[in-house]
Parts: sequence; structure tokens; C-alpha cells
Amino acid sequence: MLSGDKIAIRDSSRNKPSCAGLHQFFELLSNGASKSCKGSESRLVHSRSPIQPASVPTEIVSASPAGTPLSACLSVPPNSDAATVSPATGFAPELETSSAPVVIDHETLRRAFVFVKSPCSNLLCAPIDDYLSALCFIRKLTLAFEAQMRNQSAVRLVLSEMRSGLHFVRVSVPVVIPPVAHRGDSSAPQTPQQMGGLIFFNFHLDRHTLNLKLNIEYSKNSPSASDVATLERYFEQVVCRLNNELAVFSFINLCRIVANGAISGIVQIMNAQMDPSPSMYWNVSIQLVCLAREQTNASIRRYQTGTVFDPNNINVLILICFRPSRIFCPRSNEKHLLRLVYNMQTNSIKQHGTEDESMVSIFMACSQEAARTGECPLWPAIRQCLDKVSSANVAGMPASVGYMPGSVGGPVSVGPIGSVGTGHNPGSIVNPGSNT
Repeated sequence: MLSGDKIAIRDSSRNKPSCAGLHQFFELLSNGASKSCKGSESRLVHSRSPIQPASVPTEIVSASPAGTPLSACLSVPPNSDAATVSPATGFAPELETSSAPVVIDHETLRRAFVFVKSPCSNLLCAPIDDYLSALCFIRKLTLAFEAQMRNQSAVRLVLSEMRSGLHFVRVSVPVVIPPVAHRGDSSAPQTPQQMGGLIFFNFHLDRHTLNLKLNIEYSKNSPSASDVATLERYFEQVVCRLNNELAVFSFINLCRIVANGAISGIVQIMNAQMDPSPSMYWNVSIQLVCLAREQTNASIRRYQTGTVFDPNNINVLILICFRPSRIFCPRSNEKHLLRLVYNMQTNSIKQHGTEDESMVSIFMACSQEAARTGECPLWPAIRQCLDKVSSANVAGMPASVGYMPGSVGGPVSVGPIGSVGTGHNPGSIVNPGSNT
């Protein structure tokens, strides 16, 4: 606290500064009125946290809860390798890190902590919370991606490359290409969807807003610019708000489904989730994370990704939820789950585990239409299911839609912040996990 209504704030991270863009954040928030004191940086000591007295022995400081990173990734077992962030590379401009104070006034500090409605959603958020949460989430993603790089397997997320820094992490993953169906003419040229390619995901702290952003780039046969923009908006409005690295893995898997123009259908589902129709009783959403069916430890909930490929990259499991759009209606806690299995090789769709003839007929009709037109049947099938449950008598909703008694409450795709348990098991088409 300084005189004249002034406050000095500095990065007090242990050992070295790690809040990338802290001075830029307050400069942006104060409309350029903040004052950086970088000339005093050489006189500051970074060897231990300033919240501990200098007389406290090192072993006590290390054992203190203050020594535990708030951004610790609970889905990654702790080890010495995971504690190191890969060095930043030249492809991303660096945001400055400094332990020198930045001087602001009380009004700027107040604005940093005032919750305001986000311009792109109805969520309330505080600027300082968005900024620090973005840094923590990037750190958590870095740890999770590093763990994936060390333990690649067919059922896990396969990363081709990874680069990271304090304020960004960039990964590339291959698109999912189903094996070519048997054809009489083996010399026929490959279609664009059989040529493969990579997707580049750049999770970063935006230099102009100091918020978490995502840039997606396809190396071959990119979807339309509007579809890519929707994928990026969905991450910023939905995925990152879950604060769950498994939700990010599931989202990446959705972006990898490029066969038969499936991205356009997935984008339509995302648009329906982000901008629901006010006339519909049910809202549609993608369930990105679910509970693993086998819970070996009652005290630790085990989660798995909701979007799963089979080992041969032929089928993909996608979980779709219908929930009431009005939170104050008598049945606002009710949820209907569709476990959709999309065959990328035959461009057909079915519901896992359903015996309802009316639902089976919907998926069969959509698959037949897809065979005729070559378009992905995902969105037409979901739209027809949504129309079916919306036109039904709400008081007597058929159980065949996928209603699971006991699965009440808010969004169940993820538990509380940081609730992802250690050592999650990847899901499978046969055993897709629980929605409870």
C-alpha cells in the first residue's frame, strides 16, 4: 500500500517470476495509467516466497502448503519430469515476466476484482480471475500433454509434437482416418479424407485481452473458416470453463473427426449448445467427460473422456445430453443421454444400448439418407431426436430416450474444479462409462 491512493503489485512466484503478462494486464485494465518499476527488479530476491518470513528455514518453507502449486494437474501422477515446462520457442511472441512492482490506483484494483457479465456468454467473471485461471490452465494442460507424450497408446490421445511456455502450449495431433473399405479397383485415387494431415492447437494467453484463447489450424483439407471459428469459440465458452484437461482431450478428439465432413455436423451441435433456441424445451449439449464405470476407490472419482475412438479408428463414441432449457421447471434436474456410435467408414450412426424401435428407425433413416447424399448424419439424427422428445408429452417422457434415474443435478460432464482423479482409464465403445 502506497501513499496517494496508489498500490504496488508484483509477481512473488518462488525462484523466478512466472506470471507472464502481469504488467500488460494492469496496463490494459488501467487504460495505460499503470507504472512499471522494472528498474527495481535487480534488487528483489526470488529465492523464497515473500509470504514466508526470511528467518523461516528452507525445509519448513518447502513443507508449507504454500509450496504446492495451485495449478497442480490431478490427472497426472507427480514425478520429476512433469515439473519442468518445455522452453518457449520462437513461433509465439513472449509476454513479459518480471518481479518488479507495477503501480496502480485503487480504482484499477477494484475493477480487477469486480464480476461482470462476459460479452460472449451469460457468465459472470472477474478480470483478475480470468487472467490467473488462464495461466493455471495452460500450466495444467502442459503437464497433461507431457504425460501423454510419455505414454502414447492407441486408445489415448496421440500427440505428434508439443511446445510450451509460461503463457502458451501448442500441440499437433493427426486427424482420424478410418481404414479404406474394400474396393475392387485398388488403383483408384485417394479421396481427400483418406490423405490424413495434422491439426495444430495453440492454447495461449491473448496479448490484447490477457484471456485464454485457442487457435486451430488444419494442415490439409481444412473445414470452412466459420466452422473453425465455431470450434475456437466453443473451447473458449464451454471447454475451458470446465477447468478439466480430460474435457480438452475430448474436445480435441471431436476436432479430429474429419471424415465425411463430420466437422460441420459437430459444429452445428456446438452452435445449438452455445445458442439454444428459446422455443425448445430441451437443450442439447456434448458431454465431454464422464465417470468411469469401474470405481476402484470410493474416495477418488475416476473420469474418462466422453469422445472415444475404437482401436481401428472405425467407430467413435459421442455422448449427447438433453436437458430442460428452463432451470425453474418442475423437471429441471432431468437428463436424457444419447450414446451415439458413428461409423466413419460407412458414414452411419446408431445408438449404443437402445432397443427402442422408434429411436432405431430414426438412426437407420438418417444413415440411409447419408449413404445417398454423402453427408454426415450426426446433426440430422440429433435434430430428429430433439424434435421427438420436444414434441412428446413432457409429463410422460419415454425412458427410451436414454433417461437415467438418479442422474440429477447440473452438468455432469465434469465434477468440481480439479476433481479429475489420478490414473484415469480411457473409455471404449463397448464400455462408454457412466453418465451419473
